[in-house]
Amino acid sequence: MGSAPSKSKERGREKESARMDSNQIQAPLIDGVSAISEGFVKRWIVVICFLAAGAANAMTLLTWSPIFDQAVTYFSGPLGNDGVDTAVNMMFSAFQIMFLPGTLAGVYVQKTYGLRWTLLYAGLLTTSGLAIRWIAATVYSENSVATYVAVLIGTLLVAQAQPVYLNLPTMISLTWFPVSERDFAMTILSLANTAGSAVGSVIPAIVVKTTDSDIDSLKPAFASLLLIQVITAAITFIMVFFFFGNAPKIPPSIAAEKLQNNNNNSVTDPLKNNDSMNDVVDIIMENGTNSTEQSIYDAVCTLMKNPQYVKVFVGFASGIASLNSLASLLGQLPLQDSATQIGFVGFSIILTGFIGAVTCGAVLSKYKAYATTLKVSYTGAMLFWIAFALSAHKDALMLQLVTGAGTGFFVLAGVPAGLQNAVESAYPVSEDISVGLMYLAANLLTIPYTFIGQNLLKSATSDDNNSAPAHISNFFYFSTSMLGIGYICVLTYKSGNYRRLEMEGTDTRDSAIERKSRVSIEGGDVF
Repeated sequence: MGSAPSKSKERGREKESARMDSNQIQAPLIDGVSAISEGFVKRWIVVICFLAAGAANAMTLLTWSPIFDQAVTYFSGPLGNDGVDTAVNMMFSAFQIMFLPGTLAGVYVQKTYGLRWTLLYAGLLTTSGLAIRWIAATVYSENSVATYVAVLIGTLLVAQAQPVYLNLPTMISLTWFPVSERDFAMTILSLANTAGSAVGSVIPAIVVKTTDSDIDSLKPAFASLLLIQVITAAITFIMVFFFFGNAPKIPPSIAAEKLQNNNNNSVTDPLKNNDSMNDVVDIIMENGTNSTEQSIYDAVCTLMKNPQYVKVFVGFASGIASLNSLASLLGQLPLQDSATQIGFVGFSIILTGFIGAVTCGAVLSKYKAYATTLKVSYTGAMLFWIAFALSAHKDALMLQLVTGAGTGFFVLAGVPAGLQNAVESAYPVSEDISVGLMYLAANLLTIPYTFIGQNLLKSATSDDNNSAPAHISNFFYFSTSMLGIGYICVLTYKSGNYRRLEMEGTDTRDSAIERKSRVSIEGGDVF
C-alpha cells in the first residue's frame, strides 16, 4: 500500500519533466519575437560581412583582363616576350586550378570549426596573398623572374580562398534565415563574387591609364592598383573578425536546428565513413540534409546517377565557364584597343548580371517556379550571347554594352535558378556537396575554355578588315557551341517533386515568427 503514493509521485515527476522538455523544445517556436529580433539584425550583418569579404576576394579575379596589354608589357620585363600572354592568363586560371584544393580545405575547416572560422581562414588567405602581390610590385625588377613568381604565388593564395565564398551561400542562408526568406538570401549571398568582379573589372582601367605604356610608368601604377586591393581585403577581414556570427542562438527553421545538432555531434573528418549509400540516405532523411555521416564519394556517385541533376550540372558548368572565359579574354578580343572601353563592357556584363540574379532570386522566392525560371534564363542567355558575338567589333560600343548587359543579366540569373534546381533535384544529398560539385565543374571547364579561346583569338587578330564582326572568328564559334550544349541540357530538364521544399513546408516556425514579428519591442517595431 505504501508503494502506491510513491508510484503516483514518480509518474507526476515524469509528466512534469516531459512537460518541461516539451516547453523547452517549443520555446523557439513560441518565442517568435526573440527569434526575429535577434535574427533580423544579426543575419543582415552576417550578409554584409560575407558580401564585403567575398567581393574583396573576387576583385582579384579580373585584375589583368581590362589592362591585358599593359600587363603583358609589365611582365615582359622579368619574363621576356615569349609566352608572356600565357603567363598573364595563368593568373586568371589560378582560380580554377585552386578550386578543388580550396573546396576540400574549406569543407574541412567549416565542418571542424564552423562558419565564422571558415570566413576568417578565407580572409587571412586573401589578405596575405594580396599583400605578397603588392610587395612584389614595390620591389619590381626587370632582371628577375621573382616578381612574376611572387605575384603568381599571391594569386594562388587568394584563389585558394575563393571556393569558400562560392560554396557557403547555401549553408549561411540555411543557418541564418527562415524558409520564407532563404531563397532570396541565398541569391544575395551568392552575388559576392559577382559584385567583386564588377568592381575589379573597372578599377584596373581607372588606375592603370592607357598612356602608361612603358615599364617605368607601369611600375607605380601597378603598385597602386595592388595596394588598393590589399587595403580592401584587410578592412573586410576586420569586419568579419568583429561582426560575423557563427550561428543564431535560436535556429530560424527546423532544418537549421537539425543542422546545428548535426554540427555539434559531427566528426572531425567528414571523409572517413564506410556506410553504404542506402544507410546514408536513411540517415539524411532522419536527421536532416547536412548529416556529416554522409560519404562525399557516395554522394557524388548518387548525383551522377540522377539524370535531372546531371542536366542542371552540365548547363550550370557550361554557362559559368563560358562567361568566366569571356570575362578573362575581353582584353584580347580582336579589334579592341581601349582598356577603358573593355573595362566598361566587362562592367556592364557583371553589373546587369548582378541585377539579373537579384531579380531571379525575388521570382524564385515568391513563385517557387524553379524549372521555368531556369529555362527562361538560359534562353535569354543564348540569344544575347549570339547578339554580343555579332556586335563585337570596335565601332559598336553601345551595341556591345547593350548585348553584353543582356548576356550578363541572363547568364547570372541562371545561377540562383540553377542552384535551387540542383538542390531540389539532388535532395536528400547534402546541399554543400551538390552545389560545390557544380562550381567545381564550372571552374575546371574555365581552364580549357580560356586557353583554347586565347589560341583561337590569335588567329582572329590577323583580319585586316577593322569593321569585320568578331563572330567570324573561331573563338565565337567555339564558345557559342559550348554554351549551346548547356542550353540543350537545361531545355530537356524535367523538374520532379520539390522534396526539400515539401519537407520545409511542414516547418511551422516561420509562421510563428511572422505572427510575432508585428509586435513592438521596447517601443519599436521589430522591422
